[in-house]
Order: sequence, then structure tokens, then C-alpha cells
Amino acid sequence: MKASGSDSGLIEFIVENLEKVPEEPGVYMIVASSQKVLFVEQTGDKNLRESLWEVQEEQPFGALEYFRYFVETDKAAAEALKTRLIQEHKPPHNLGYTRFRNEEVKVPRQGHGIRHAAPNP
Repeated sequence: MKASGSDSGLIEFIVENLEKVPEEPGVYMIVASSQKVLFVEQTGDKNLRESLWEVQEEQPFGALEYFRYFVETDKAAAEALKTRLIQEHKPPHNLGYTRFRNEEVKVPRQGHGIRHAAPNP
């Protein structure tokens, strides 16, 4: 996965690091402490620094651990990179899941191996 712009590598999500992010357009990823990608987004009309500061202030994914960014000035190339990163990493927040993916959650049907502590009245 190569972008025509620069790849930051994995960076700790702290104020000192946010101040060093370039004020250029691109694509960024929010990464959990387990190194799982949680979210991928293109900056759109904003720049990378502004977009990441917004994520820091809103904290939509809970405690933030890491981020990674790709500088990409061409909007079409940035959109293609975002799409490729989402397909590769399958971030839950891009796929519409907040905590569990649908296929990972299995709810047993009533009466199939579930014992009740008290009888039904």
C-alpha cells in the first residue's frame, strides 16, 4: 500500500505529536493500542492537523492511542487510498459497527442450553 505522498508510520496520539502533523490534505487512520485500525478518513476540505485535532477534541472512539497519516494532495488519489485502506483493514467504525461486528455476536435462542435460575411464573 503505497501513497504518492509521505507515510507517517504509527504515531502516539499525544498533543506534542499532533502539533507536528503537516497542514496538508491527506488520509489518516485511528489505531487502537492493540494495533487494530479503528477508523480511516480523508481530510476533505480540511488538512491533516486540523482533522486530527478535531478527533482529539471529540474523542468519538474512546481513549485514543495511535494515529497514522498519508499526505496526499490529489483528492482522487486520496479517495482511492482511503477505499484501499478500508478494504485492507476493515475498520469497525467505517463499516458501521461500534463495538461488535454482526457476525461476531451470536445470541442463543431461548430453550437451547440456557438454564434459568428461577422458574418462569
